[in-house]
Amino acid sequence: MSGRTKFTCEQRLEAVEMCLSGNYSYTEVAKKFNTKDSTLRNWINSYKNNGVDGLQKSHTWRKYSLELKLAATDSSYQSVFHTPSSVSHEHIRTTEYPASHTLAVPSI
Repeated sequence: MSGRTKFTCEQRLEAVEMCLSGNYSYTEVAKKFNTKDSTLRNWINSYKNNGVDGLQKSHTWRKYSLELKLAATDSSYQSVFHTPSSVSHEHIRTTEYPASHTLAVPSI
């Protein structure tokens, strides 16, 4: 279980408005919404910086397709195990190593 609770934008806005009204403490509002004070502070900061749009669903934990994950992994491995000729066109400075230099590759 992720430990992440789902709140609608309306619920977040209600909690923020309760805190900002000055009639309720952060602790009272946190208990009412079954969340932490720090979560309320994050919502309030988002609201102050971005208005109601800041309270929309968080897209921090996106779901990516298996194909995209594999492509990203493949790209990452290619950049780690590059040859100087493959990177020279990207204007990346390469270090030349003597032929006796070996690269320790962890086993997977």
